[in-house]
Amino acid sequence: MCPFSEKTPMKYDQLKSCIDALKALHQNKHQELGTRVSEELKAVVQELEDCLQERTDEVEVPHRVSQRALLVLAQGLSIVTNLATLVHLLFSSQ
Repeated sequence: MCPFSEKTPMKYDQLKSCIDALKALHQNKHQELGTRVSEELKAVVQELEDCLQERTDEVEVPHRVSQRALLVLAQGLSIVTNLATLVHLLFSSQ
């Protein structure tokens, strides 16, 4: 957790765009993600949407939720892009 605050301020429109991107990832790749990642992604989207209820120009997202969002995004991207193979190809010594 961030030692400076427990919430991250975000512009409403930016958070909405992030949610839309996560929803698109889920909608377009849910079959590849697997049940656990898919369910976690849906739960994170719901928590982020709850943050939009403030209806102000700047909303506050709990660090716990932003950390979960980053983690599930990384997991999803790793699965759909086969990131491990790309990293190996780019960084392995030949």
